[in-house]
Amino acid sequence: MFAFAAGVPARGLGCVLGGFILCLSFASDISYPNLNTYLISYMRSTGYNPGLTYADFILLSSTRTFLQGASMPFIGALARKIGTRPSIAIGSAIYSTGFIATYFTAQLWFPLAILTLVSHGIAFSFVYATAIGAAQKWFNPENKGLIASLVISGYGFGSLFWVPIQTVFVNPHNVQAEIDSDCPYIDTDHEEHCEFYFVNEDLLHRVPWMFVLLGGIYVVMGILAFFLISDPPEDNINFKTLIDQNVEEKKNNKDIEWNKVPSLRPQEVLKTSVFFQIWFGFFSISLTNGLMGNYSKTFGLTIIQDDHYFAIVAVFLNILNG
Repeated sequence: MFAFAAGVPARGLGCVLGGFILCLSFASDISYPNLNTYLISYMRSTGYNPGLTYADFILLSSTRTFLQGASMPFIGALARKIGTRPSIAIGSAIYSTGFIATYFTAQLWFPLAILTLVSHGIAFSFVYATAIGAAQKWFNPENKGLIASLVISGYGFGSLFWVPIQTVFVNPHNVQAEIDSDCPYIDTDHEEHCEFYFVNEDLLHRVPWMFVLLGGIYVVMGILAFFLISDPPEDNINFKTLIDQNVEEKKNNKDIEWNKVPSLRPQEVLKTSVFFQIWFGFFSISLTNGLMGNYSKTFGLTIIQDDHYFAIVAVFLNILNG
């Protein structure tokens, strides 16, 4: 039933690949600097959002982050109850539906676009820990860190694909953004304070369809992940025996001292200092990424008028990130 290469379960490798694909699809938030310029430029042209600026995009990214952080403990508990594949299916469905629905909300009021795009945060809570945990179950306990890194690297590589796809679809001819005609600093010594927006009609027409394209891609990737990710069969004696043998061999060959670490309940975890150290570290990193991630391209447009250049920068940035 199982094919093993050097003691590695084939379905376990498939689970790691599925987790990688899932995290890769969920990395759209790393492309927020690019989405910011296209979405805000388009919504300024619909007539429903007078005075909308790039600074308003922070409402979207911060709301998504808040929902993700607030929902993860509760949705994580729910995901454990309903199982791995149902959680993957629900999370992927919420995520892709939110992007496709943005085709409609982007043509109306900005708060509606926020509503559909921040569903990413809730969907992420269903799949993130679920995909990592499922992959780790297939391998020896000492390899948990390596397996988690392989799965999460998909998230790091995310905008290696999404930024170029967005740019090639929306702005294939590298149309330049134009200075805001309502900026009070035009033709003054402080013109550098003016923002640049895309106003080309053909370019703006493609923005809502970009969300349909991305949502469709996420549907396909979610389906692939659904079939690749699975828990190991606990009642399969051969599989459990092989894992136990591998663990025993590593104990004997490497003389590793194995200490049993107690499993803490969520309420007990909250009483440890390590939890707050990790929480504060993640909070600080997320805050910094939020400030830089939302506005890196909008600031760059005030200096460099080359949309394809920013896509290339994003590619190299995410190679290092992954």
